[in-house]
Amino acid sequence: MEQLYLNRTFTSTVTAEAIDPEIVAGFRRVCESHLEAVFSYIRYRVATGDAAEELTGTTFLKGLERLRSFDPQRGEMTHWLFAIARHLVTDHLRAQRRWTLVPIDWLTEPASRDMSPEQSVSESELHQQLLHALRRVRNRDRDVIGMRFGAGLTNREIATITGFSERHVAVLLQRALARLRANLESQGVTNASGH
Repeated sequence: MEQLYLNRTFTSTVTAEAIDPEIVAGFRRVCESHLEAVFSYIRYRVATGDAAEELTGTTFLKGLERLRSFDPQRGEMTHWLFAIARHLVTDHLRAQRRWTLVPIDWLTEPASRDMSPEQSVSESELHQQLLHALRRVRNRDRDVIGMRFGAGLTNREIATITGFSERHVAVLLQRALARLRANLESQGVTNASGH
């Protein structure tokens, strides 16, 4: 399905454009290799899976629309695409001011079938506690946690996207995880690693 979506998008948009074929090929590779990472990052930030899917699609469409303005001298295409995703999420959250807490419901999926009933209950309880703790952290904390653990970006990549120094990103991430850990500990979860 993802491949069909990408093929349709490229066929309908790029064929009429006179863009450097290497940039188009690079964009296609980034789309194919980072679709799940972009979705995961966005999913950490927004209220529903449907909103995350919509914003992920919009991210790639905006990237395609703006492809002519991409300058490889200014940075990697992956970082450029995540910057687009980040701006779209920010705009979405502004438009949805009523969403002050983000329910990250995909964390509540049933535990593995290989677990014993006791392990399954324990895992489910831990997921519920993590869900509650994530709802209580600040938006900026969810942003860096989402980029780091949702999208799997390095601190250097997050720094490039956010405009912060790599050291500042490390501090933000450390503090965000500390707040998440404190939220978990306030729920009685001990030895919480925050991720």
